[in-house]
Amino acid sequence: MGIAAPPLSQEILMDVCRFRRCDEDVTAALLDDLLQVVSLLGVRWPPREGRAEHAVALLAAVLTSHRRCNPTHLPFGYSGPVIQSKGWMDRDDLGAVAMQIAGLCCEYGDPDSIAVGTRKAIQQALGVGFLQEKQYDAWRPGMASGSGWRSALSPTPYGIQKARSLAASLAAPRPGEAAPCCQAAPATVPPPSPRPLASMATDTPAPMQPTSPPTPEADPLRAALGRLNEMERSCLQAMGEKGIFDLVAGRLPNQEALSRWAGYPCDTTFKTALSSLVKAGYLDNGRHHGKRGGYFLTVCGMRAFGLLHAP
Repeated sequence: MGIAAPPLSQEILMDVCRFRRCDEDVTAALLDDLLQVVSLLGVRWPPREGRAEHAVALLAAVLTSHRRCNPTHLPFGYSGPVIQSKGWMDRDDLGAVAMQIAGLCCEYGDPDSIAVGTRKAIQQALGVGFLQEKQYDAWRPGMASGSGWRSALSPTPYGIQKARSLAASLAAPRPGEAAPCCQAAPATVPPPSPRPLASMATDTPAPMQPTSPPTPEADPLRAALGRLNEMERSCLQAMGEKGIFDLVAGRLPNQEALSRWAGYPCDTTFKTALSSLVKAGYLDNGRHHGKRGGYFLTVCGMRAFGLLHAP
């Protein structure tokens, strides 16, 4: 299932990366990769297993392709004239940009959790070969001898390919699966062809036709709700009636409390239903966001609760 990209415009992302549209290094392909970074991170923190290291690898590819991010330094490990290393960037700079983008993407991400998580993602990306690291000498006149050593990172072809491949797989619906409810694109209506003013003035208005409720084909969420079983529907109903709509809704219910609200025993079947609702994006858990555990309705879940009450 694909990920709905949060509302981050290209302008915001370029500002975080300190890019300008007039820069010759800023290409359409670079901006597309930057949006893929956002898609990999998603709106939950921490992202699902493995996505964060893919995201930082692709972000490194974006940033290191811009000369403003390339470090100016003495040659790696040697003395000599100052050079600028294309394809490399300072490790701390990558971490700072990654933290900014992750913080803007994730609705409920705790700043401390995001800071720790992005540093961990960079280390994991190094461990699996998505990034490579070298030490460089950023010494400048006036600095103490030996105080200029820094860590530089560069994305590997392997890391770039794996990150782009994962982003593409997340963007495409699985066979036989409708697009996620929060991703459904509005149908585009072609603009009416221009008509002469005289013709419009003499037209007789057409009688109003009664509107019918949207069909499952027109609303993917209605179709998805039709595939839920009674237990899953009862869980959504109970959460909506209690007003548990986000992380700040108060004390979030655990499995036992939610089973009582829904009127079911807290057995393996009920826990499986909860797991299915989380995987489908209707529910989330506070522990995914560095908070105390407990369930709450996502934006998609709130829409589903509203449709359960709709005629």
